[in-house]
Amino acid sequence: MAKAADPESDKGKGKGKGKPPAGKGDSGASARAASPARKDAALERLRAELAGLASELDGEGLEFLIEQARVLRYNMEVETLERLGDELEASRGRAGARGAPAKGGAAKAAAAPRFVAGGDGKTFHLVWKGEYKLFGADEVAAMLKAARGGPARLWAWLEKERADAIGDLALSGSSDPDLARLVSTLESTFVIREP
Repeated sequence: MAKAADPESDKGKGKGKGKPPAGKGDSGASARAASPARKDAALERLRAELAGLASELDGEGLEFLIEQARVLRYNMEVETLERLGDELEASRGRAGARGAPAKGGAAKAAAAPRFVAGGDGKTFHLVWKGEYKLFGADEVAAMLKAARGGPARLWAWLEKERADAIGDLALSGSSDPDLARLVSTLESTFVIREP
């Protein structure tokens, strides 16, 4: 009954023209406010169900479940990175169309390279400059060994083994400062295990 009174009060003040009745607008706002609460409640139910199921699994089942969860989490991170890359590209395109320097390109160049482990633990994605370069664990180990000899040795390894990465990452040579950044990232991310 209160909803019927609201439109009449709006008419009396001359505010009702061109707007939906207050009762309908309020229900839309309350539905939007309730939507995050419903999502949170649904997530909590799903997490509780997963915890209940996990308590019934054996070690092998738990290992499989954890591996699948890691793959899903990794895929979510990649999707987020791809979306951000697309946004940067769009921003760069708009800036280039106006004749201004591309902010997206500067942001990509400034971002430090990083390695993201694949779900199988045997592959790694080098995420850098809007690129996702896939390397096997053996390649990463070889790159790390080369990087220990400095940027020139890493450059020689890339030229011989992964020339595609040189082109895609726009590396210009052994004295390229970006190559030194890659050496630093390799050394800070990975450790060579001695047998």
